[in-house]
Amino acid sequence: MTERETGDGLLDEALVQAFQRDGFVVVPDLLSAEELDRYGALVAAAVAARTAASTVPLEEKSRYEQSFIQCINLWEDHPLVRPLTFHPKVGQAAAALLRVPAVRLWHDQALCKEPGGRETDAHQDHPYWPIRETASITAWIPFEGSTLASGAMGYLPGSHAIGLRRFVNIFFGEPRDLLADPEVAGIETVFVEVPRGSVAFHHGLTVHLAKPNTTDGPRPVHTMIYFPDGSTRGYPHPHFSVDRSGIEVGQPIDGDATPIAWPRPAGDLPPLPAVPIGGAAAGPRAPVSSPAAEPEPGNRVQRSANPPMKFADLAEELGRVRGPSGDQEVTSCSMRSSVAAMFLAVALAARCAPHLVRGDSWLRSQVSRTRVPSSVGSSS
Repeated sequence: MTERETGDGLLDEALVQAFQRDGFVVVPDLLSAEELDRYGALVAAAVAARTAASTVPLEEKSRYEQSFIQCINLWEDHPLVRPLTFHPKVGQAAAALLRVPAVRLWHDQALCKEPGGRETDAHQDHPYWPIRETASITAWIPFEGSTLASGAMGYLPGSHAIGLRRFVNIFFGEPRDLLADPEVAGIETVFVEVPRGSVAFHHGLTVHLAKPNTTDGPRPVHTMIYFPDGSTRGYPHPHFSVDRSGIEVGQPIDGDATPIAWPRPAGDLPPLPAVPIGGAAAGPRAPVSSPAAEPEPGNRVQRSANPPMKFADLAEELGRVRGPSGDQEVTSCSMRSSVAAMFLAVALAARCAPHLVRGDSWLRSQVSRTRVPSSVGSSS
């Protein structure tokens, strides 16, 4: 490998080797205190804007939502967050850890574990995504650092390299206990506190979880998911990261919804995808010329004119269709309308369930009002 292929010497080789061996690593001092203050405030404001309509108290939320508040692709509707999502040093570190010359963004997401938030159940990330190759990586940025008390991440060292690729439905009901799986039952979980300014990275196949937040303050985190440039779509089940660009099974994932994250020219940020989240039925987005200002409300995704599907009807579809590995009972729905409905139908029902946007009651109200196509397909 050349220096370019390992990140131009940004990382010590020992960190790269640790990641290759364990499937996770903490890279120290990637972000400055000034960046953390600035972007922490911007992400908090974006999350507040996304969740403004949700008033459900923590104890009344679903099991999954009690783990964290989750907001996907903030880079698309909050331009001031875009420079963080495409932070060159973080993308460069991700490429170095994977030992690849270039990485693309799959999506970003904010994860805020509220005070009193429950633990995050053990799972692997990559089985939720229709990427054939498995070399994905997540950068996990805790704006205030993370401690065992605030909800530190835990990893099963080496679990990315044992051939395990298990879909775990952590989104509804009581999930399968992945830690009891015979393939990983003998691996001891390592919980890692991340100092402020450091970034934790984990492989898409690394089994991981998080402790509850027992403090009286939130644990705000921003993450970016990367995959090597040249990766291909392996499965037909829907996902907004590939569907908006019309990428078919077997084709390279190289659309404008998954732009190159590193390397990029200094100061260069990718344009917004031509089709906003919600699908082609929403039409092309109104242009947002600069990350210097938030987009106008008029740029929101429009609804189509199809009959509505209620939450109960959608939830009933879950679990009816066998997924590719036999033990994955999932379904897919093609939904093109509001952001919330798209995430619920495509993300939840199509193995993309980690991509929730707002609170459960808000999602229920949106789905009951949302127009969706009358046909519901299933993934294979």
